[in-house]
Amino acid sequence: MDIDDGPRHGPALIRALPIRDANGEVVTWGFGCYFAIWDENENLWDFTYEARLLNTTNTEVAYHTSWASQKPAFSSQLTTSLNDPVEGTYTCKIKWWVDSTYLGEGVATVNLSYTTPSGETTAHDGWNGPYALFRQTMIGSYVGRVVEEFDPGGGGPDTCYDSSLIYPEWTAITGGDWTVGSDNKWGHDNVGWGDTLTQYYRANGRAPCQTQFYQDMKINRPGNSQATYATHLLKAGMTSNTVWAERAGVYASRTW
Repeated sequence: MDIDDGPRHGPALIRALPIRDANGEVVTWGFGCYFAIWDENENLWDFTYEARLLNTTNTEVAYHTSWASQKPAFSSQLTTSLNDPVEGTYTCKIKWWVDSTYLGEGVATVNLSYTTPSGETTAHDGWNGPYALFRQTMIGSYVGRVVEEFDPGGGGPDTCYDSSLIYPEWTAITGGDWTVGSDNKWGHDNVGWGDTLTQYYRANGRAPCQTQFYQDMKINRPGNSQATYATHLLKAGMTSNTVWAERAGVYASRTW
């Protein structure tokens, strides 16, 4: 048989699909390298291939080779999953032989990128003493990602503060991180003063008073720096018998 009149091959293909575990909290990516060769005359051939998946640094992360004597077609199969792979270009390289003739190498690439949320919605979700509890829902699906708050500056004034008192001024977030749950929600974000401080400021004649500050929300992206997806204004205050708090325009108050 003349191989020039025999098998033909198509282009190499690579696919990357997100996969979630049973809890929906860990994101992996499933990669597949695909290639097919066929003979319209349906003759019997010895097919061989070697397939490699290379990551963003051109390091081999998966390999598969196979041989078969069959007709009229043969296809490659290389699949693997990577846990939180970094953003960038992944490459599939597949070499083919028919009998002892080398047919060359097929190459395909896919660019993996993580989206940044367009924001989140906030809802008041109860109280923990004088702390208002706020629960957030991500806009888009970000199950298993970690969100973290940062201080962008620009807080205050804290009208509860007085330089003669023992407690410091509160004009910035205290810092915290949360994992986005399987329902695509995170929290609670607790906003307010604790009972000790509330009673202290009242006893020292500071109520009614309040403070405010900004909160940058960032989300992790594997292999990359965190990305800011929202900035909120947080507020907290008290009177002689109530406490109140506000996050992203959502207000809550109670007698305390």
